[in-house]
Amino acid sequence: MSHRITDLRERLDDVAADRANFNLAIISTDRPPVVQREMTHSFVLPSEVIGRDEDKEKFLNLLRNSGDGESTSVVPIVGIGGLGKTALAKLIYNDKWVVENFHNRMWVCVSTDFDLKRLIKRLITSAEEGAKKESGLRLTLPANYDHLGIEELQTLLRSTLTDNKFFLVLDDVWLEDRSEWIELKSLLAVGARGSKIMVTTRVQSVAFSMGTIPPYNLGGLSQDDCLSLFLKWAFKEGEEKEYPGLIKIGKDIVTKCQGVPLAAKTLGSLLFSKFDRRDWLYVRDNEIWRLQQRQSDILPALRLPRFWMAQGLIQSFDENRPIEAIGTQYIKELLSRSFFQDFEDHKWYFQFKMHDLMHDLASLITETECCSDNLNVSKTVRHVSFCDKELDENEIRRVLGELNNIRTICHSLEEGVGWDQHLRYLDLTHNKRLNKLPNSVCKLYNLQALLLEGCDRLEGLPKDIGDLINLRDLKITATQRSLSERVTGKGISCLESLRYLNICYCKNLECLPSELQRLTALRTLIIVDCSNLETRPPSMKQLPALETLIIQDCASLNSMGGNGEDHIQGLKNLRYVLIYKLPKLVGLPEWTHNLTSLETLNIVGCPQLSALPHHMERLTALETLSIWQCPHLIQRCKQRTGEDWHKIAHVPHIVLDGRKETESAITENSERCGGRHPLAQAYISDGSRKLLSGLSCA
Repeated sequence: MSHRITDLRERLDDVAADRANFNLAIISTDRPPVVQREMTHSFVLPSEVIGRDEDKEKFLNLLRNSGDGESTSVVPIVGIGGLGKTALAKLIYNDKWVVENFHNRMWVCVSTDFDLKRLIKRLITSAEEGAKKESGLRLTLPANYDHLGIEELQTLLRSTLTDNKFFLVLDDVWLEDRSEWIELKSLLAVGARGSKIMVTTRVQSVAFSMGTIPPYNLGGLSQDDCLSLFLKWAFKEGEEKEYPGLIKIGKDIVTKCQGVPLAAKTLGSLLFSKFDRRDWLYVRDNEIWRLQQRQSDILPALRLPRFWMAQGLIQSFDENRPIEAIGTQYIKELLSRSFFQDFEDHKWYFQFKMHDLMHDLASLITETECCSDNLNVSKTVRHVSFCDKELDENEIRRVLGELNNIRTICHSLEEGVGWDQHLRYLDLTHNKRLNKLPNSVCKLYNLQALLLEGCDRLEGLPKDIGDLINLRDLKITATQRSLSERVTGKGISCLESLRYLNICYCKNLECLPSELQRLTALRTLIIVDCSNLETRPPSMKQLPALETLIIQDCASLNSMGGNGEDHIQGLKNLRYVLIYKLPKLVGLPEWTHNLTSLETLNIVGCPQLSALPHHMERLTALETLSIWQCPHLIQRCKQRTGEDWHKIAHVPHIVLDGRKETESAITENSERCGGRHPLAQAYISDGSRKLLSGLSCA
């Protein structure tokens, strides 16, 4: 082996020498290749666009009412690929009000390469074509301006647009660097007051970067409109009346489209001039992504975004950046590109939905690596889930034993199997038959997540659990009375890579590990429904990386830890605290005022709490204080009249049993802060389990 390594090094040295001899340059491959979308144009027959009349009128109203304080207003429209943004833009571009109210109309398809020089050329060409359409006159432009440099081109563009009231559509914009848009916008600012720019994009961040008003979020078509569009592409005009049986199948097919016009068009086109019922049933009964498609159809439209083409999404070139932070970045990136819907940020977890088409596409792309409730598993699969109780356990064991390089296992077997050493994610959630985990689990040195929530019969963790040196996420339900360190072996406090610890539904638990301070990487600690737990260990005050602390439904808990100042550096990063239904809790620790990074404090269902700790006014980072179902505490925290009001008067957002404190208090605080007015946004909660709806899937 050593000879092979030496030989390889010599060959690499030769390659490096050749690079120098031939003056070859090192080219970074971080930036993905530019993939241009087919160019769009402005012409449309209104009869070809179905179901967008209401959106058209709403957007025209936005155009009419925009522009206050801006000589040129920018109005974005955003939505996933294939939703019909360009079609709607064409309707608006050719609307009578737009034609009559603007001296010049321009249409430029930007696509993925936001190149300033190229865009200026297209703007000049479009302005020239627009002038011919509107007035029949040609602009006085130099011959062969296509070969001019950037300086001459920008001068030509500004002279073309100066004092002209124009309407510009920038279609399909992808923008990585906002400075490029700022530079182009400054060139367009010479237009007459009232000029409008309409931007279509799939990316929320682009819409917010470019728009002078909030973006218009385009929704899907109704089921009826989607069916009409589908039939328009599946039949010649009037032909559908002859095939009522096919129309009935077509209604089922349209549900696949989820309101996306391009999907309806794609499926309709596939069935054009096909009147055999079997062809229609084939389309109905197969996933849309498995059907033959052209470059202009729905699959290429959704695959186009750069994030879709990138290889290896969760990668970082910054070794110091936690993988959780990278994952959060990608979640937000996918959100900005309309991958997710109904997104809610709850500070310590996200809640969102994925569009069905996106889910189906993701399932197709990962089918060679993922398998769920199927015993016919390819050897290339790396992620498996067996949740169907009807599956034969022996067969599941056989399948798992045959897989190499497995990364994720979700199953509910009573006993462990010979898990692969490469395993990174083991989910045994709600396994009601599991009594004991074999100590062999502790040899899964690559394991990053171990989920044992709801394992009501589990006696405890293996004695050498601390050997899981890469474990980052741990959820546990067990019957044991103590999670303190064992006399022999390595316990929880040895998990020095642990970022997330959720101790839940441990009905017999009386004490937590005594050496929690060794978990120096822990960022989230959640304790839920441990009815016999009476106090927190003092070591909980020494968690320097802890950002989120949740304690819920611990009926016997009467103390949050001792007093003292020894912890001041121990919880310096704590930002979010939720205390929920602790009926015996009589007070918060006096050292609470030293949590100088605390941003959100929620207290719910603690009727014995009668006062806040002293010096709460030192919590200068605190933005939200929400108190529910704590009658004594709420009386003391009422604005001006409460005995504890002076401790919290500086907090911008205070909610007491659903009542947001008045704006006068915020104004008073604003004056105290030198006139800087905090955001006046109430914390929304119904004081129920809705507040904790993400606990089970965090």
